[in-house]
Amino acid sequence: WSKLQSSSLSRQQQLEDALLRLGQFHEALVELMRWMKECSETLLERKEPGVNIQDIEQQMSDLQVLQSEIVSHELTVSSLNEAGRKLVSGSHDDTTAAEIQKEVDEMNNEWHSLKSLTSDKQVTLSTALERARVFHADLKELVDKFNRAEELATIMCYPHCLPDTCQRDIDEHAEYMIIVQGLKDPMNIIKSEGEGLKS
Repeated sequence: WSKLQSSSLSRQQQLEDALLRLGQFHEALVELMRWMKECSETLLERKEPGVNIQDIEQQMSDLQVLQSEIVSHELTVSSLNEAGRKLVSGSHDDTTAAEIQKEVDEMNNEWHSLKSLTSDKQVTLSTALERARVFHADLKELVDKFNRAEELATIMCYPHCLPDTCQRDIDEHAEYMIIVQGLKDPMNIIKSEGEGLKS
């Protein structure tokens, strides 16, 4: 009787320990899944990078914070995988073991999806930042050319249409118009690039 009683108590303790581990496992798993889904939704809801360099840099900074949080959760994912493996291997109920394994698989799928989303967002923002920098550099160069053209117009002599200066005035204006017309295509290209970056 004593041996039977001792065996029963030991069995009860093992069951209670297993239930405790299972409860802690589920609690940690639910919390991790909630956090991962919130992060994924945030990444999917964030606005397009646009053309403002400061806005893109801020988005990249926010993403770096999220990446740091992901790194800090790697140990949690690893621990839950190990705990899940032990619970599955130690379970005498095939249904319970299958349910635990399913939850572990869902966790891992969500984890890989989150890391993939983060990686894609990093590429998107890095590309957008480079494009925005090139765009603003080209825009500044074009604006400088416009300013130089305006300055040239102000220093050009007003045409008096005198016989001895008329040809010179015509030649100067022809040269000026070549400069002005040369700005049309770059202006249209910049406008097109700007629209493309905004869309």
